[in-house]
Amino acid sequence: LESGKQTDHSTDNSTTNEQDLSVLIAESQTRMNRFQTQLASPYLLAVGDDSPIPDDYSVELKNLTGENSSMKLEQTAASKMNEFLAAAEKAGYNVTVTAAYRTEKEQEKLYLNTVNSHMDAGYPEKTAHSMAAMEVGAVNHSEHQLGFAVDFKSTQMSILGSDGRSFEEYLTSTIHKYGFVLSFPAGGETETGREPNTAHYRYVGVEAASI
Repeated sequence: LESGKQTDHSTDNSTTNEQDLSVLIAESQTRMNRFQTQLASPYLLAVGDDSPIPDDYSVELKNLTGENSSMKLEQTAASKMNEFLAAAEKAGYNVTVTAAYRTEKEQEKLYLNTVNSHMDAGYPEKTAHSMAAMEVGAVNHSEHQLGFAVDFKSTQMSILGSDGRSFEEYLTSTIHKYGFVLSFPAGGETETGREPNTAHYRYVGVEAASI
């Protein structure tokens, strides 16, 4: 106070509050825009028991490289998987991809073979179908038909790399950097409708995978 007069800072405070609010609104809008973009991304298309592949779905494919060259994924997913496979090889892992993109006919054949295997083991037909859906996914309800998913060879999960880690440990700590996530973790059966599968990874994009 000077000469008994009080300086009025209310105008300054009001301006500051309005600026802070504008910044907050802008940041929130940016986050919302990014979220909406992610939701619209085909890489986040949900496929499961209650979510069949859309009738108009189509995908452009690309081969993996090296020993896995017979396998195909969606173009971007394939490029990122090839990057991961190269990095894994440098880290001392010889990685085998046992499944990637499947056509509808290939998925149907796998599903029916699994059903018949369970029926041959003595399970009723309805139970056999339920078990097959949990294990490999029903036709048009499989991530493999999207072209985004791979299965790694399960027997390679315990093999150690040059850094002393198992391949499974290397996967869980590294593969999100290339846009892939574990689809069917243990404890998530109610949400996924599938049995746990530590060898099945699905491409969702680098940003979403990192989150």
